[in-house]
Amino acid sequence: RVAQVARVSGRYETALRFLEGALKHLRAAGAHRWIADVMDEIGLVHLVRGDQDAFKLALAHFLKALALRRRSEDRRVVARSLCHIARIHTGRGHFDDALDSANEAVQICEQIEDRWGNAKARTVLGEVLAASGKHRAALTVWKAAHELADEVGDASRRLEITILQAEAAIAIGEWQDAAALMVDAVDAA
Repeated sequence: RVAQVARVSGRYETALRFLEGALKHLRAAGAHRWIADVMDEIGLVHLVRGDQDAFKLALAHFLKALALRRRSEDRRVVARSLCHIARIHTGRGHFDDALDSANEAVQICEQIEDRWGNAKARTVLGEVLAASGKHRAALTVWKAAHELADEVGDASRRLEITILQAEAAIAIGEWQDAAALMVDAVDAA
């Protein structure tokens, strides 16, 4: 948690130092679930720090976390790892890989009936679709994600999705819809 605070406050070297210390202790204890969480956090530090190979470094850590989570058979956290990986592939322009990861995350959440996770996974799937130029498909996915976020009462996810929907509406020239969505976002904020 201290490392997360350091990351959010921009003290990336401090965050990495704490995370490496946490890894050492967790490996000694064999706490694979928490090791995966630390791997995710290290990946996020590389992303926000803007390393030269940020995507590559983050992806390596996210893949390690995914491998640990697959072994633990906790499907909720497997879906979370897949969402991180989908965002990395999207950032690198590898849309087919991103779609595979995001779709798998959605499928897992549907199978285990995790509506909260499903809203997140569909949000990421929509991001991948929008980034690859499929804005109308993204809007359809985000509509379902928004409904799921409503069901579980996730106000921040609804706001995030509304902003994404507005950006997609702008991209396809639906100005009135975009304006209405931005008003909704301001009201929700």
